[in-house]
Amino acid sequence: MDWTEADFARECVQYCERREQIESLKADQDAHGSELLSYFRENEIKDFTVVNKTITATSRSKKKYSRKCEREEERLKQQIKAMKELEEKAGDCSVVKNEYNHITVSSAGEVHE
Repeated sequence: MDWTEADFARECVQYCERREQIESLKADQDAHGSELLSYFRENEIKDFTVVNKTITATSRSKKKYSRKCEREEERLKQQIKAMKELEEKAGDCSVVKNEYNHITVSSAGEVHE
């Protein structure tokens, strides 16, 4: 990029402002979606078409396994966690650090590593 320091500062400010707008819009959209879903449910509507768009209340199935299966799954998760901790303590695992993985935004007094 051919940015001056002032250009970079301006772009950072714009990024922060846009990020706040997106978070606000996301919260509004989630709340609006919940209201629409409630209306769908209360009126037993599955889909609705308006202005060449179809809005559909989609279903989701969740599998429920036996208590035995769930206990075994938890036991295996704990076993794997213990194995990982052992490797970390023994120094057998490697750490790959990406210095520029993503951007975080915090108040000026906060420090992120």
